[in-house]
Amino acid sequence: MKDFQLVYRRLFKDIKDSIRGLPVLILAFILYLTVTSLVNTIFAQMGNSILSGFIRWFIQLAILTHLAGLMTRLLRRGSLSQEDLIEYDHGYLAPLSQVYFVFYLVEMAATSLGRPLMASTGYLVLFLVWSVFTSPAYEAVYQSGETMNTIFPSLLNFWKENILLILPYALVAILIYRGLGMGWTIMASIPGTGSFPYILGLAVLKAIYYYTKGLLYRILSETSKRSRAYHERSRS
Repeated sequence: MKDFQLVYRRLFKDIKDSIRGLPVLILAFILYLTVTSLVNTIFAQMGNSILSGFIRWFIQLAILTHLAGLMTRLLRRGSLSQEDLIEYDHGYLAPLSQVYFVFYLVEMAATSLGRPLMASTGYLVLFLVWSVFTSPAYEAVYQSGETMNTIFPSLLNFWKENILLILPYALVAILIYRGLGMGWTIMASIPGTGSFPYILGLAVLKAIYYYTKGLLYRILSETSKRSRAYHERSRS
């Protein structure tokens, strides 16, 4: 319990120190979601194909790469400016594409099990476990430099060391993200509501999620229970 308090006290301090970068992050997600919405609209009219699926995947990968650069600068400087939006760190593209392609292969194998099994409670539980397990993978790539060869051992070790610390955050994040995300999706499907309120709300939600997750991962990856306790004793 003491270590839990130390970690989340540090998280709230880091949020306070870097919160001025959040508006730019929200603006970035508005741009990401607008581009994604336009692409989905175009391909919905043209029809689905292998090519359209690849283009969608590549655009999402480009967005994750751009976001990794933004988060790196935010974590390093504690702030962001609008000029940061035009910066693009290509170095994150290769490791992110490798790691998420491995995840895609695992998920594709799971979907090949058949529709009756996919609708079962056991499958849904396994899908939730998989989603939680892989949730720190993005930060592991852009903060710790993990690749497809090291991502699974890295995630196993991360959860082994921090499961009691991060699991409450992960579960709350999933509940909020799924609950509000579904609500905004329903709202966007109602004629006359328009798409911008949906994009704005989802952008705020996603920005806060990636922002807090990035800060929490940095704390847990750069410190250990022993070092946090030692630092606390040295301050007293």
